[in-house]
Amino acid sequence: MGCDSKLQLKAWKTLSKYLHGSNEDQEYWWKLTGRHVASLLEAAEYPLEKQYECLFFHYRWTCFSKVPDMGPAPGSDGLPTKWKSLLSLDSTSIEYSWKWNTTIAEPDIRYVTEPIGQYPGTELRDIGKLESEAQMARRDGRDIKIDTQVIRDELFGFYMAGQETTSTTLCWAMRYLTANLNVQTKLRTALREAHVRAHRNGDLPSAQEIAQTDVPYLEAFIQEVHRVGNSVSSIVRVTTKDAVVLGHNIPEGTDVFMLTNGPNYKTPPLKIEESIRSKTSRETKDKFGVWDNWSIKRFIPERWLIKNEEGRVVFNPVAGYTHPYGAGPRACFGMKWAQLMLKSIITIIVWSFEFAPLPPAIADFKAIDVTTHRAEFTYLRPVPIH
Repeated sequence: MGCDSKLQLKAWKTLSKYLHGSNEDQEYWWKLTGRHVASLLEAAEYPLEKQYECLFFHYRWTCFSKVPDMGPAPGSDGLPTKWKSLLSLDSTSIEYSWKWNTTIAEPDIRYVTEPIGQYPGTELRDIGKLESEAQMARRDGRDIKIDTQVIRDELFGFYMAGQETTSTTLCWAMRYLTANLNVQTKLRTALREAHVRAHRNGDLPSAQEIAQTDVPYLEAFIQEVHRVGNSVSSIVRVTTKDAVVLGHNIPEGTDVFMLTNGPNYKTPPLKIEESIRSKTSRETKDKFGVWDNWSIKRFIPERWLIKNEEGRVVFNPVAGYTHPYGAGPRACFGMKWAQLMLKSIITIIVWSFEFAPLPPAIADFKAIDVTTHRAEFTYLRPVPIH
């Protein structure tokens, strides 16, 4: 910024002495932008503790997150700089505003806007790139460039995770409704009790009513279909660093397949010695319930229902183990949409039809594994409800 000669920059001087980038490009961007940020923090009268906190965050952001997008340091390899700043002459990718010390006018606030979309700095940043491209295309009066790796990845993910999985789950839902007439009756009764207007008027529930109405038994039924149907038989993650799981060393970069159809899910849990559990494993082992050996192989939606403090029956998603969408920040980003689709379709079908029992020859639960774990055949005997 070129005007910090009167600033002490104590936090910056300390951190820049001990924190460095792992290559020349990282070092360049950290030393350049770090001093700028330090000057802003001190000029804005941030407490020293907060200056350290903000600068350390900026260091991690610069050296471990942003640098790959910022490109090489200017002139490091003879290539032109990737970023051009309108407010500074150093070609940084960051625009700054600062306080002018003047006694005759209000401080002059400068800013620059750039079409970056809604999601910069979040896990949805790649989706934001699509929005950014659309904005920049409109600004420049050109066609949108849709043949990009980001869009191809999104379409592939949408096809693999957003189509076949939902249809497979619906097929399993129909199979279990047909095979469990008592469950079918309970679900239909629960839906009619929840959607009073539609039941009274002889209508179908509206999309808005389905989305906004809490039907615990419907939630429990869908969760049990996930547990025993196993549309997705495993969830895959790649280790980003060396890890130890129950005493087993897992190197960085390993594909880890987490099965959703084994112990704790559909068979009794394995016995794990406490001594080989990590601290986090010990702390979270009781987060989910454990099914008893008798019921774990049976289709029982009620296992997901409990009474709350008010005595009302509610859905309990952690009553036991099932993870059809994964968990944590890397869980399926289409989970809410999939749940809404399942609730809507199952509600309309169960509201409109009864499913009569099938002959034994076509009532089995044989499955095949292709893109999903799906029923080999799905035969139905729907009887319209008048």
